[in-house]
Amino acid sequence: MGEVNRPTLRGTVVLPIRLRGMSTQHKFFDEQVETILLSEQKVVTRPRNLVELETELHLTNLKNNVGGTFRVVWVNTQAPDGFHSLGLELLEPEGDLWETDLPPPPAEAETTPEAWLECHRCHQKLLTPVPEAAAPFVCEGFVVARHCERCKATTAWGFTTQGEPEVASPKPAEPFPQPREPAPGSSGKKARGRSAQQGTRPHQHARQGHPAEVGDDA
Repeated sequence: MGEVNRPTLRGTVVLPIRLRGMSTQHKFFDEQVETILLSEQKVVTRPRNLVELETELHLTNLKNNVGGTFRVVWVNTQAPDGFHSLGLELLEPEGDLWETDLPPPPAEAETTPEAWLECHRCHQKLLTPVPEAAAPFVCEGFVVARHCERCKATTAWGFTTQGEPEVASPKPAEPFPQPREPAPGSSGKKARGRSAQQGTRPHQHARQGHPAEVGDDA
């Protein structure tokens, strides 16, 4: 549960690039990094600065100084080594951006992982294909922007594990029945009735042939 199907990673191209934009701390950054995966329209890289989903960044290929505007499609908010994995989609090129022979795109079956994602707004969980990113990047900390049918808006969806089925708790034992409390005003009558019965017992014995105690004046 929560594991990602991980096909063979293809499309690895290492190029030096310059990435500029606004971080989540609302500070402008200008960082030199490298591409990890590359296609005509998509780039995966690992900057130190964390950026928001849907943010526009400017990327420059340092091999030919041609740039373009990209949109942040997905990001990994965790950075155990100080770098955040980042998925970018090309919006507007400023020329022949790559000027290199890119590897042919792999078949869709090889590139589309399947994982559990949770909407950060309504918290519904779905087991869904994730075509936005290669499988090795869909892991703890992965967040992607996509439409939520329940929220009727584009929201952030984060990698999660499937919710464990709830185990029904054992039904509590029924308490022992408690004696019923006498109705108000009834206890005295019962007590007086018992006393009266106890007082008549000597007379009952006398009627059965046993002498009853009598005073001197009898």
